[in-house]
Amino acid sequence: MISCPCAVILTLLAYAFLSSRISITILTMVSVCALMLFGCIDPKDVLSCFANSSAILMASMFIVSAGLNRTQMVKKVSAAICRIAKGSFTKVLAGYVLLTAILVQFIPSAVACFAVVFPLALGVIPSPSRNKDMRAAFVRNWMAANGFQNVSIDKAKNVIAEYGCEGKDSLLVFAAHTDVVFPDTESLPLKEDDEKLYAPGIGDDTSNLVNLLLAARYIIHHHISFPFGILFVANACEEGLGNLDGTKALFETYGRKIKAFYSFDGYLSQCTNCSVGSYRYRVSCSTQGGHSYLNFGRTNAIEVLCRLVEKLYAIEVPTEERTTYNVGVIEGGSTVNSIAQRASLLYEFRSPSQICLEKMEEKFAAAVDSVRDSDREIVVELLGVRPGNGPIDAQQLQDFTAHSADVISTFFSGELDYQAYSTDSNIPLSLGIPGNTIGTVSGALAHTRDEWISKKSLNTGLKIALSLMLRAASEALF
Repeated sequence: MISCPCAVILTLLAYAFLSSRISITILTMVSVCALMLFGCIDPKDVLSCFANSSAILMASMFIVSAGLNRTQMVKKVSAAICRIAKGSFTKVLAGYVLLTAILVQFIPSAVACFAVVFPLALGVIPSPSRNKDMRAAFVRNWMAANGFQNVSIDKAKNVIAEYGCEGKDSLLVFAAHTDVVFPDTESLPLKEDDEKLYAPGIGDDTSNLVNLLLAARYIIHHHISFPFGILFVANACEEGLGNLDGTKALFETYGRKIKAFYSFDGYLSQCTNCSVGSYRYRVSCSTQGGHSYLNFGRTNAIEVLCRLVEKLYAIEVPTEERTTYNVGVIEGGSTVNSIAQRASLLYEFRSPSQICLEKMEEKFAAAVDSVRDSDREIVVELLGVRPGNGPIDAQQLQDFTAHSADVISTFFSGELDYQAYSTDSNIPLSLGIPGNTIGTVSGALAHTRDEWISKKSLNTGLKIALSLMLRAASEALF
């Protein structure tokens, strides 16, 4: 029969364990000491556990695993396997099977081998910044494992799941992008507390992608029917100089069959129905150059570009819509006593209006032509185009956005943000197709390594994403 003190200790132990407020390590040691102190267990029985060979093996293998992590062995082996696999998920798995087979020859325990290999496998779980092929393969495999049919990866690394598209001339897209703004080639750091998740790209756009996938899985599992075909898309190349190439490729494939477009991106309150387009250029200048004293008077590549910058900043912008420009980088030359032989600059202009963008393109070309001459070579490289708004039925877009706003307001009580942004919706809006970019999480510090989201908001965002899908099944969107 259990004595009263022992019963109290076990009850407190169970409560502490279930509440997760105390470290499991501390809880274990304190509970063992308490049970021995009150005579609930014999000290010899406790100490005999530490002499057990299985316990020693378990402790040793975790020490080895921790050592592999701290010495960077995990990352180095993971990176090597990734390079050899070249994006193939099957080859990655084969690599770890081979590694395990080798380790078994030296470690006579399958459990110990697993403890060594497991952290290596964790190091290559696909993430947005690690490898596009790996990320796409991960999402595709998740979709396939969760009952999605007709799942493919296109040339742009978009993962596309067609649902009910057979014989349908009209398609509705639900998308979220897989890439993040950071160029990291190793795993991004993730941490959490009781209220928040922290990671680079956690809100833009990892959590929105999760809400897309979970809402889509509900649709698949419950066999929800639509009067048109659905494309569930985890698209690539939204960030930076990705230039929306993933969504561009999607529209190249499906064209005018796409009648409306939803992108889950950004934070709760966002309901974007207006795009900000941009054109981005690199302008390079090459000259003969020379010694700053002996060859004084020769053309200086930096001076040429400085005169170009002056002309660019003298441009009168179109007034039909807000239009901006910026020279963000200028670099060149080699040393203080050399006439710069080469220099380059980065320049962009932005506007919601495609007409304004095209006017700026003409003015930019004229400014560049004005500094051309026989003693220099000017090269203009177009780095990327994000189109602005094209001709669109204003009433149709207004009705489409009102439908989205009604769904968002059902679960979110704050004021909605309708201002223009540069998102994947740029592409349909430039083609005259209704598109909304909708945030499904609460958070802050996007495009920084300290970005965070509220864990509670994930549930709210999932309700919004799923409700948009369910209402599309029962209401006429187009």
